Amino acid sequence: MNRRQLLTSMTALTGTAMFTDVLAESGPQITHVDTKTSGPLLQSSVVKIESLQPEGAAPGAKA
Repeated sequence: MNRRQLLTSMTALTGTAMFTDVLAESGPQITHVDTKTSGPLLQSSVVKIESLQPEGAAPGAKA
């Protein structure tokens, strides 16, 4: 095995290890979203960022 083959195989192993970690942390997958076609249409508007209040524990949310 030469240096190029060794580095290629090490890179592939590292990528595989990272991919399995991502899959383990992702939680339940969304497989279907029900759409609603009846009801009122959404209103178009502009919202100033100062008027938005943070909600929940989302990354970047401030209380």
